[in-house]
Amino acid sequence: SRQRASLAVASANTSTMSATVRTSGATASEKPPPGPPGAAFSVGTRSTFVFTLIAIIVAVVILRVARRLRSVWWAVALGGLLGGATGNLTDRLFRDPGFPGGHVVDFIYVKFFAVFNCADMAITGSAILMVGLALFGVELSGKHRVVGTADNQQGAASHATSDSPPTP
Repeated sequence: SRQRASLAVASANTSTMSATVRTSGATASEKPPPGPPGAAFSVGTRSTFVFTLIAIIVAVVILRVARRLRSVWWAVALGGLLGGATGNLTDRLFRDPGFPGGHVVDFIYVKFFAVFNCADMAITGSAILMVGLALFGVELSGKHRVVGTADNQQGAASHATSDSPPTP
């Protein structure tokens, strides 16, 4: 009888939970608002072929640059960007209304924020990582660009204290 009682409680909890389960901010019974009709943030809805061309160009450029990569972090960033671009490109090529303006399926709904998909997350995460890499001076070769080294500071200080103008 104790097992039956615990099973009844578990099934009651399960049924209660199913009514209140939240998926990305919306209850299971709520439907997310419709996503943009095939364009980013509903901009350029009548020219989605432009996004298709951009995705193709981005993929080709990344594949060409990948040969020179020596930085693991740049490889992660460009790999995420390539994955996101090709993910959205696949939707644009094969979903209705068809090539080249197919609609991208956005299925992750965050209430009061946005509707997006995994490809959008990869693109956004990669963009953030690339900005960070650029700010920290990490080059595609893996070398760190150093700004304001001691040599540069000493040279600037000697020019600043000199009576004559700096020579080119």
